[in-house]
Amino acid sequence: MRYSRITALLGLIAVCLPGGSALAQEDSPASEGLKVKGFYLGMPQSEVRQLYESMKAEGVAEYVSMEPSQYRDLILVDNEFSSMGNKIEVQYSEDEKATYFKFQYKTAAILLDFGVAEPSEFVERFRAQYGIPDMAYENMGFVSAWNYTDVDAGYNLSIDDYMNVTLQVP
Repeated sequence: MRYSRITALLGLIAVCLPGGSALAQEDSPASEGLKVKGFYLGMPQSEVRQLYESMKAEGVAEYVSMEPSQYRDLILVDNEFSSMGNKIEVQYSEDEKATYFKFQYKTAAILLDFGVAEPSEFVERFRAQYGIPDMAYENMGFVSAWNYTDVDAGYNLSIDDYMNVTLQVP
């Protein structure tokens, strides 16, 4: 599968970098605020950009680039240059802390490498990896999504039928 190279690279990052990288310490349980591949709500903008540089340097995908701005960054991650669904959208508060992440479906497939084609299976694997309780499925007409909110840990999680993963402050 085309993502197996990515999995091997992520493993090498964890083993080879001195002191580890942000990607090497990528996941945390949902009860601790949910850290997904190094990204977490409240993350300083400078840290997001360091994580981007780490992703780029380690070749997480064939193409990795960033479109930065003051309150929003777009990180493009893909094996096909300029394709759709290959972005990580990050939005920041005025104090430069991340309040929103959207991992579009190609980026989620590359970073999470679950190797699944069905949205429900993707959701189940995501839940299992991060220790998330049952997620409510809501049919919203144009798009449907599985949703979960943990007010104590401070996040809303949504995974839509297209396997886009959205993490935001409640």
